Amino acid sequence: MKCCCLLLFSLPSRATDFVNLDFDDPNLTNLAFYNTPPFGERRLYGPILDLLRGWSVTEGGKPYSGLMAYSVAPDGGGVFPSVQMALAVGTYTIGKYNIEFASIRPPQRPGLEPLDMVISQVGTVPADAYYLTGIGGTFAAINGSPLTVTRPYDFLIPFWDVHEYAGKEVTLSFTFHGNGNYDLAVLDIVGFTTPEPSTWALLAVGTLILGVGCLPRRR
Repeated sequence: MKCCCLLLFSLPSRATDFVNLDFDDPNLTNLAFYNTPPFGERRLYGPILDLLRGWSVTEGGKPYSGLMAYSVAPDGGGVFPSVQMALAVGTYTIGKYNIEFASIRPPQRPGLEPLDMVISQVGTVPADAYYLTGIGGTFAAINGSPLTVTRPYDFLIPFWDVHEYAGKEVTLSFTFHGNGNYDLAVLDIVGFTTPEPSTWALLAVGTLILGVGCLPRRR
């Protein structure tokens, strides 16, 4: 009996995979149209915990589980008064969706200060991961410690250095800082990667050249 107990305790714990890391697998079953004040625009919304399935969301340090804007328009989600975050198809989307955040002071709610919004999730960094890569200028952290950003060749794509957390279960978080000026921040995640940033940059250049070469030529 004692040997069985020792064997059970010696087994490795099951790694917790990140869920919906790239935001491309939301639950869209609870979408509904609402008329947004004060302009009365009819837009789609859904519960933020559905649209950001797998992520926890805080606003001003407090749990937030309200609505989130949803848009499949090519110009992005159009974040609306009192709802600062949108799941959208925007200019810099990789895959299906990205997140757009706009910090605003709603005119119908004078004196309201903009609040930081944080999305976070617990998961295990792959054992061979060196970088987490995506698009965006948000504040990325693991276990509360900021991640170092590398941008090869001044590309828009950031590479967050995660090699010291490889194989470990961590809390990954992204912070959208509120300033009230309606500055738009975009975040999209590609995933964990092992190649050096220069390799990814060269691949991006090759893909761009290939895409341009495949464009139909005007006769």
